[in-house]
Amino acid sequence: MSNIYETIKMEFDKKNISCVAEGEVLSFGAGEKKNDFSDMWTIIMRLTRSKWFLNYATSCTWNENNKSEDVLAQIKRKQMISA
Repeated sequence: MSNIYETIKMEFDKKNISCVAEGEVLSFGAGEKKNDFSDMWTIIMRLTRSKWFLNYATSCTWNENNKSEDVLAQIKRKQMISA
């Protein structure tokens, strides 16, 4: 599991997006950079397209403006529909 956490953190580190909470739940926060929002979505989409992430992740949510979006559930629903 530690390799999985490190791999995920490394993806965000490449774009200088810091991990703001660790442990069983990793949380990443956008900073002041212009591209943080798009970089975060690019990373999330790359992760959700990988089989290993979908096999191990129990949740992946996007939180913004007091709203939460369950990205992982949406991906799994789309996969079930297209299967």
